[in-house]
Amino acid sequence: MHGKHNRKWWPLINQSFRREFTTIILVVGPASVGKTTLVTRLSKLYDAPITVEYAREFEEACNVDDDELTAFDYERLILSKFSQNEHAIASHANHGIVFFLILMPWLRVSMRNAICRPMRTPSCKPTFDMVIEQEKPDLVLLIPPITEYVDGGFRAMRWASDRYRFHETLVRVIQESPYADRVVTLDNPTFEGRKTQAIQAIRQATGFTPRTGIS
Repeated sequence: MHGKHNRKWWPLINQSFRREFTTIILVVGPASVGKTTLVTRLSKLYDAPITVEYAREFEEACNVDDDELTAFDYERLILSKFSQNEHAIASHANHGIVFFLILMPWLRVSMRNAICRPMRTPSCKPTFDMVIEQEKPDLVLLIPPITEYVDGGFRAMRWASDRYRFHETLVRVIQESPYADRVVTLDNPTFEGRKTQAIQAIRQATGFTPRTGIS
């Protein structure tokens, strides 16, 4: 939403109203495509708070990997991720733009891939729908599976061959979401190329530009 607000007026906006004026950028994609690295770099460029992939923290804390997550685990992940996003928006580090890593459709696709008993999947649908209704991103940056799959210790390595199918399903789910018209694909084969694509997309969609002197 270009022109959503002028950043120089941000300090004058009451804290309780800042959520409505915050520009939200989502970065999504299958595992091991550099989402965390890109979000971290963008947060420095724009002096903005970020939320990272909470599933990774959750799995480490519970000592489980992707294959062992249950429908109940995904329900907890949904609500925890939503809470994490809300805290970033309310943070004093928020100067008008925030970056979120992973959105609810990503978790929905991940759950579809991981849970073998389909009858358990609908149990999360009301929570998914409720949270997706609350998510109002201004831009969704989608990274396709164009990088090498790396074992992070908790990833299910058998999913490496499923990344393209995961990506295709993710695209379909996003197309069914309220923000299907705000998706930009970052498909440059290099990280620097994808970063440049992201900066261009953010400027065109929101008017925000990186801070000077930061690369």
